[in-house]
Amino acid sequence: MLGYLYWNPKREIFTFLNLSIYWYSIFFIIGFILGYYIFFYLLKKYFLNFPFVESDIKDFVLLKDKLKKNFFEKKNKEDKKNILKKINDRFFDKNNFKKRLIFENNFLGAIEGVKEKSRFIADKVCLYVVIATILGARLGHVIFYDFLFFVSHPLEIFKIWRGGLASHGGAICIIFFLFLLSKKIKKRYPLTFINFLDLISVPAALVASLIRIGNFVNQEILGKKTFFFLGVIFGALKEDFPRHPVQLYESLFYFFVFIILFYLSVKKNFFLKKGKLIGIFLVSVFSFRFLIEFLKIKQSFYLENSFFLMGQYLSIPFIILGLFFLYQSKRKSILPKS
Repeated sequence: MLGYLYWNPKREIFTFLNLSIYWYSIFFIIGFILGYYIFFYLLKKYFLNFPFVESDIKDFVLLKDKLKKNFFEKKNKEDKKNILKKINDRFFDKNNFKKRLIFENNFLGAIEGVKEKSRFIADKVCLYVVIATILGARLGHVIFYDFLFFVSHPLEIFKIWRGGLASHGGAICIIFFLFLLSKKIKKRYPLTFINFLDLISVPAALVASLIRIGNFVNQEILGKKTFFFLGVIFGALKEDFPRHPVQLYESLFYFFVFIILFYLSVKKNFFLKKGKLIGIFLVSVFSFRFLIEFLKIKQSFYLENSFFLMGQYLSIPFIILGLFFLYQSKRKSILPKS
């Protein structure tokens, strides 16, 4: 026993008014906060690649007056089409984003700048994703992993701070909610459903990594018995043998995927290649998830005599979907229509 890590921390950080705050909840919240700012940052980079369009104008009269006063000749007749062309010719250069940012700072109130539109969309996406994650992941766990228990104890469904969220259910619900959001705002912004998936895939990998750390603290999603030197003895199980810390294996891999996707976004602008990032995310994350399941104990009552675990069956459709996105990304144009 001395050769292995003995792990048995308290799951609760503290208890207030009979409500326990769990470490799992903290990692969950930290993941979403960091994910929000990463998504916001990527949105700003994304929008900098697009020209100034009519929908960016909030007050045409104010914009026209400021342009005449500071930049363009003072003509009485100037329509929107000519103004848009002059703005794009003078201030919008893909190789020099500083010109655009200077322009936007000088015309606050008259136009909707990159930061403003990114904040609006990030807030919307954050709300949709948080609801979708909690709803989908919880229902996924209830339906696929422990249905009989929750039928007998329905109030336990709402105690999500104790853990019990299925990533596959969360992924399905997030995809559906982002589809609804993309339909809602497609007329206003140059963002398609696939663009949303590409941009959200980067912070999603980081969030998944932090959630798995929460699972490790909670001593849930357990690995099989092992004598590998990285084995961990989980004190809550009252066992005297080590298990694979599969939660940490997943966390490290998901963090590695996050680093790769973030690099491709920042350095290579892969978010402009529709389907590329989400394809890489789905294939890498769920292929690893399929493999790592061989080191886990069974969690679903449905598959007692099955060679594969529930997580493996649920991962296969996501891998196929990721391959489809990668294939489609080679056929799509780099920039969506604005």
